[in-house]
Amino acid sequence: MIEKLLGCSVAEYFVREGEPAFREKEKECLQGLADLPQERTIIATGGGIMTTKGNFEIMLEIGEVVCLQASHDTLVDRLRGDSTRPLLATNDDAVDATAALHEKIARLLSTRKNVYALSKHQIATDGLTPRQVADLIREGLQI
Repeated sequence: MIEKLLGCSVAEYFVREGEPAFREKEKECLQGLADLPQERTIIATGGGIMTTKGNFEIMLEIGEVVCLQASHDTLVDRLRGDSTRPLLATNDDAVDATAALHEKIARLLSTRKNVYALSKHQIATDGLTPRQVADLIREGLQI
C-alpha cells in the first residue's frame, strides 16, 4: 500500500527523498488506513513506523498492535541480502556486509526497543514458521 502511495519502491523513495520524507508519507498512509472502516483487517508494517511520533496512537485507533520480535542473530539470518530495507543497505564486500548488517541491526534494535515495548502483544518469532506465528497471534488476540 505504501509503495502505491509513493509510486515506487520504499528503497527507491529513500534514495530519492530520504528517510524523513518517507516517514511523513508512511504516516499519511497509516492515517488513511485509520479513516477506513475496520473489519478484521491485518496491517503489516515495518519496524520503523512506530518511531514516528503519533503513529503508535493511530495504530491503536485502528485496532490491536502486535509486535513480532526476533533475536539479533535471527534478524541477521533473515535479512542478509535483503535489498528492500534501505536502513540496512550496505555496499561492502560479503564479509564486511555481514559485519555492517550486524551493527546496523544492533543499532536499530537499541534505538527502537522502548517504542516496541509499548505494544501489549509481543510474540517471539525465533524458530517459528509464519503459520506458527499466525496461530500465536490468533491465540493472543483470542480470534
